[in-house]
Amino acid sequence: TPATAHLIAAWPETTCPLLEYLVKWNEIHQFFLANPLKPINGYVTPPSGPGMGMDLDEGKVESRREVTF
Repeated sequence: TPATAHLIAAWPETTCPLLEYLVKWNEIHQFFLANPLKPINGYVTPPSGPGMGMDLDEGKVESRREVTF
């Protein structure tokens, strides 16, 4: 999640050298986010917005359709 990416980016590499990104489950958990985290060339960059950088996609929240993957 974006919160985990922020935390790991703040720690030294010796404390936490990697971030596990489960492709199938992270897509489901981030479905309602406007800007979900996506690894690029094996790296995840924490959002640069205020707070944790998580904004909801209002269209997905209002649609009330079943989420299936």
